[in-house]
Amino acid sequence: MVRLCAALILVGVVCCATVPDVMINLWKRIQLESPKGKIVDTTTRVFNLQTDSFYADIRIPMARDKYPLLHKASIKDYTDEELLVLAQQKTFAGFTQVDSKNISLWNREIDYQPPTPNKDIGTIDFTSRPGFLIEEGIGDDDYREIWQPMAKDSRLMSLTLINETSNGKLNVLTKGIFVLNGQSFIQSINRRAFVLPEADSLVELFEKQKLTRPQREDILSKFVSCYGNLGTWTVELSTFPYFQNKTLGSTFSLSNGILFEQNGAWNRYWKVESANFNPFETDLQ
Repeated sequence: MVRLCAALILVGVVCCATVPDVMINLWKRIQLESPKGKIVDTTTRVFNLQTDSFYADIRIPMARDKYPLLHKASIKDYTDEELLVLAQQKTFAGFTQVDSKNISLWNREIDYQPPTPNKDIGTIDFTSRPGFLIEEGIGDDDYREIWQPMAKDSRLMSLTLINETSNGKLNVLTKGIFVLNGQSFIQSINRRAFVLPEADSLVELFEKQKLTRPQREDILSKFVSCYGNLGTWTVELSTFPYFQNKTLGSTFSLSNGILFEQNGAWNRYWKVESANFNPFETDLQ
């Protein structure tokens, strides 16, 4: 399937879809079973926004709400215990490939958590429970996730970060993915200067590597992911809790397939990878 940008003919965006149309949506996870049949999580706030190829995923534990994290101004303001709470968050983004047997591979171009040897791969099923997506692990990866579709919206745009500057200085290692549909967005940006060593989690990495307080702050502060409402640009969930319930704060200008974003001292240039509408017009309805 080839998508030609309809609302963005001026930018000439063409993309080959790598997922079935039924998968293109904003998904909310309502249940995690591990192993299959044993419910282990129904409270973590998990959203996955899938376009025709690119996706972003954010997972914020409900336990984070026990701490007064929203009212602090930066990572440096958190206690050591609160930093460990932030280290339990998950967010990642990349592109998805689904084969003819409905086996899906979620390639993680950027990831808040450390890398592991395992691929993010599973089967997807849209028929056994109509109206839902059932994802199951393959082989020894014994899990099941049940995903509920949010309001279906066929509008989409996906972008990858070309470069970012801060106060005029180029951040050469920064990577980012920005996905949107007609109602929601997830923007994920990784500014870490190095690839994290393999570990099961950030918490394990912190403890096994005996990382200092400044090292932990650096790792947590260099990766930000925001999920929110496109109509108002309000951030509903973020790996930076103090971003929540505020507007994204960016101004945008789109021209010839390149999106320019300005947010305070940050300037970003994004490449439009796929689109069939322009979410940066004044009227998003």
